[in-house]
Amino acid sequence: MAELEILVCGGCRAPLKPGSLVCSRCKTQNVIKSKRNPLKIDSNIAKEYIDFYSEKTKENPKDTNALYAMGLLYLNMKNYELAQRNFKEAIDLSPLDADVYYYYALSLIGGKNLKTLDGKDIDRIEEYLKTAISMETKCKYLMLLIAIKNDYYAANGLRVRGDSADDLFNMAKDYLPEDLDEILEHAAIREKRTLNCFDIVLGRANEVDTNREEDDDDDEDDDEDTDQEEEDEAYVDLTAEQRKQFFDYRFKPIKPGTDYNRLPPEYLYLKKPGYPIVNRIWKLILTVLLTLVLYVILTVAKLGIGEMETTIGNKTVAEMLSEYESIRSKPFTKKEREIEYKKTYNDSIEQAREDSVFYAKHFILAKVEGKGKDKNQLSVLGFKKEWQSLIWALVLFLPLIIWIWTTISRLSGIAKERSDIAAHNKMLNDNYAYEIEMYNTKPTNRQMENFIFRYMPTIVDAEFEYHGIHEEDLEGKTLFISDYFKYAEDGENYADSGVEYVVAILEDTHVSVFRSDWRIYEDKLEVGEAETAFYSDIKSVRLTEDTLSFGDISINLPDESVFEYQNQNPNDTLSYSTDRTSDPREFKHALDKLVNSFKNK
Repeated sequence: MAELEILVCGGCRAPLKPGSLVCSRCKTQNVIKSKRNPLKIDSNIAKEYIDFYSEKTKENPKDTNALYAMGLLYLNMKNYELAQRNFKEAIDLSPLDADVYYYYALSLIGGKNLKTLDGKDIDRIEEYLKTAISMETKCKYLMLLIAIKNDYYAANGLRVRGDSADDLFNMAKDYLPEDLDEILEHAAIREKRTLNCFDIVLGRANEVDTNREEDDDDDEDDDEDTDQEEEDEAYVDLTAEQRKQFFDYRFKPIKPGTDYNRLPPEYLYLKKPGYPIVNRIWKLILTVLLTLVLYVILTVAKLGIGEMETTIGNKTVAEMLSEYESIRSKPFTKKEREIEYKKTYNDSIEQAREDSVFYAKHFILAKVEGKGKDKNQLSVLGFKKEWQSLIWALVLFLPLIIWIWTTISRLSGIAKERSDIAAHNKMLNDNYAYEIEMYNTKPTNRQMENFIFRYMPTIVDAEFEYHGIHEEDLEGKTLFISDYFKYAEDGENYADSGVEYVVAILEDTHVSVFRSDWRIYEDKLEVGEAETAFYSDIKSVRLTEDTLSFGDISINLPDESVFEYQNQNPNDTLSYSTDRTSDPREFKHALDKLVNSFKNK
């Protein structure tokens, strides 16, 4: 208990200011010295004694009692910064008082909610608190550490390292619960579990009733679900193929689609390109116009293209004269008829000759008949039968040829692309259908956990058999440590798909350590390595939160093992053992005994 010597009235027992000779309350001169808890005296008196001890530290800066007293008085006034400064100076000058470390840790909390403190502050608080516990164990030390475990680590979903809150609570119950109200005054505790611990230690609640009250809330919600879950998730002896299926299709497959903002590229449907009909028609119009322009140019320039106007029909010369005469207002005379006949006849012969020559010298491209009055007229278009005409023909039709070629190429390319995209999208659908089927038929998480939990105890048996060891001949408990890991060559789905383990056994003259791996999706264990350390060569056994080391051997301790042996619950036949343990402290105790026995020899 923190105590400070102050002046009090011998009559009314009221605390007095330093140097007082008369009681300000009852006016008596009966002043005596008394020891009081500085955290429980009036703040006005506390201020006076701060000034008193401040003068003492000025006279002797190394007066650790004065520094310690000032720290307590500032803590009483909730001036946490000055309290920390004085406690720290007291520790530096006299580092052997456990209470100073404890109160320094309490002042670092500063009346705040433990859940909201920074991780670095928690590390400092734990460091000083554990130092106090290593010097002397008190109930209040353990209870403050319990508050940190519950209100900081557990409340923030962090892993509780070191001794659990339950272990510390079991230890705290063996000590006198003094000054616990100091913790509640200077640390804002919110967790119901922590407050229940304080109530039990202070005798304000019964432990059985408290546990029953905590369990009732969970039992009401979980009973029906647990029964159904146990029924549904019965143990299944999974094959290696089923276990591999679990990891291959561990997560629900991504359904392919067109959400370009959410889906990875490999799960996106490809969009089919449309046919550019409008674009090709527009280009065809431009191509035709260009061809007409070229035609006009070539025709005007008479480059390779010939055009002829002629008449069509089967009329005789006499019929043509009669038709011509009907148009005149008066009939032909005999002489006029002879003249017109000869002229019409000669014109017909000449026209026939010209037509014959045109047809002979040209490749006919088109014939256009007239309409109405010109219905007997015929326009003939053709290419000259000359080698130069081939060049001009190519020039004329080149735009159309290019349009036809590019159109066919473009449309055939689009057709092939659409076919490939359809095949790709179908492949995505087929793959998704297969993957979703494999996902739905894979073992459940509970089935895998049950299989692993049942398989793990056989690992120690397999190591004993492989190395020819009989468990009944060993000198102490066998240590089994296991942890999940992933093989480097396995994919992302294979996280925690392997178990690395350590089996440490205590033989007659030495400790043997076997290390190996087990791929959960395989039936056989990997061939591992073995190490040996003789008891006579081990100077010390060191146990930290992360490692257990002795001789040249070091065993890494995981935060949480895949499987742990225990000796508390015989009903759990898989993990219960009196010869095996997963608690490195138990193994260390046995190893220490054997090492010391060999040293004594």
